Amino acid sequence: MSIRLIQFMDRNGIKNQTELAQKLGVSQSAISSWSSGRNEPDLNCMKKMLLMGMTIAELFGEDAEQSVINGLKNKITPRSVDNAVFLEAVKKALASLGKN
Repeated sequence: MSIRLIQFMDRNGIKNQTELAQKLGVSQSAISSWSSGRNEPDLNCMKKMLLMGMTIAELFGEDAEQSVINGLKNKITPRSVDNAVFLEAVKKALASLGKN
């Protein structure tokens, strides 16, 4: 997974990883490890970032975004569908890309 955190943070006026960590309720080292690709956020943190306006492409990449869109048959946001349906679509998209 290659999270585009800088792009997301810039767009949302988030000054640094510490500020983002506070907004998500995680440590700054967790943000750093996501940014470097050493670790990935759990589904709860992923959903929080999506609700803050991160795109699926920023979180998972362009291919995953298209896979999620195709899986739900229309453009979605985390608020447009039931949480369980949304998270299941994300899981299926990642599995189809071999990133589950």
